[in-house]
Amino acid sequence: MDNIELLLSELEGEIMDGKKSLFSSSSVSVNGDRIMELINRIRSNYPEELRQAKIIIEERDTIKADTKAHVEKMLSDAKERESNMVAESQIVKKATKEADDIIKEVTAYKERTLFQVNRLVDEHLKSIEDKISTVLNYVRNAREELKGDMIKNRN
Repeated sequence: MDNIELLLSELEGEIMDGKKSLFSSSSVSVNGDRIMELINRIRSNYPEELRQAKIIIEERDTIKADTKAHVEKMLSDAKERESNMVAESQIVKKATKEADDIIKEVTAYKERTLFQVNRLVDEHLKSIEDKISTVLNYVRNAREELKGDMIKNRN
């Protein structure tokens, strides 16, 4: 597996080795295929956490959808039970209380589950954000160095 820093150095070398354009002091012609190859190799070396973040977000969405369906099913079941008990006043009161209890229980379950899922996703995204920030800082520094080299080479 290639190191991203080495690939960026290769990319920088390709640009530095490019031929100066006729009517521009800062433009160079480079091998487009080689540049695209290096870019694709850099992409293939992204930290695994980036790939995992997408999976985690998809899993979170699935869990949310499953939880919502489960909650809706439980609410539907509770309402159906309540409707079936409407015949007598005592039964209606009991059914209403049971339905309310189930709704409270389901709502609490939903909130706990969503909180846990969101906390887990946030932890993973924070880790990925930190790694991306490090890579981004490296790329920015490399670009600044490249700009400095280009200014030196212009003279």
